[in-house]
Amino acid sequence: MATGLSALTKLTYLRIELHYLDISETTRLPPLLTRAVLPALAEFTFLGIDEYSEELLAQIDAPQLETLTITFLAQTTSDIRQVIYHAWTLGAFNRAEVTLDYNHVNIKLQQVEGVNPPRTLELEVRHQDKERGWQVSSITQICTQALSLLSSIMELNILNGPSFRPFEFAMDDSEWLELFHLFTNVRTLLFPSVMSSLQELTRESITEVLPTLQNLYIRKYFGDDYRDEQQSI
Repeated sequence: MATGLSALTKLTYLRIELHYLDISETTRLPPLLTRAVLPALAEFTFLGIDEYSEELLAQIDAPQLETLTITFLAQTTSDIRQVIYHAWTLGAFNRAEVTLDYNHVNIKLQQVEGVNPPRTLELEVRHQDKERGWQVSSITQICTQALSLLSSIMELNILNGPSFRPFEFAMDDSEWLELFHLFTNVRTLLFPSVMSSLQELTRESITEVLPTLQNLYIRKYFGDDYRDEQQSI
């Protein structure tokens, strides 16, 4: 696939979806002697299993990439260093948005200062059959592998998706703190009031893992509207 893409030098948008694939040793992509260079590619979206995304990204070079979106159709288990390699071309990220939903989790990293439109790396994991409380551990796993991209994050927003079910979202303090510990330079933290386990965290425990935190907001919903209320630290 990457060999054919190398001829598309004016391609600006690429989306690849692989819903079903036998990723046995006999079907793995053969290594290329040279990478497929897509000099005009600005947006790349991949949806499929994580093993194939790793091998595909290893064969593509997109120096002008602005938005990279990777959606894994099951819990990611492979090394995502190739995603990180491409993310470095996007620049330093300063905002992170984590969305937790019933059957998927999403993290969006953005470089919003000095660029327009914002440069974006988006990683998502979808799964239909998971135990309660799987969302935070899954996003923590992704963030741990992408730790080198998080050092400049100054704003962290925790959001709930449209299918979020609070009564099926069982979390304890340690799992949230483990996630926060990866964002050591965050100055602004926001999370929704529907995530009761987050509200139960003490201010001391949050500021201990986020030593540079200056602003804390809770998003409260009123029907289809919401208001972000600042909290004391």
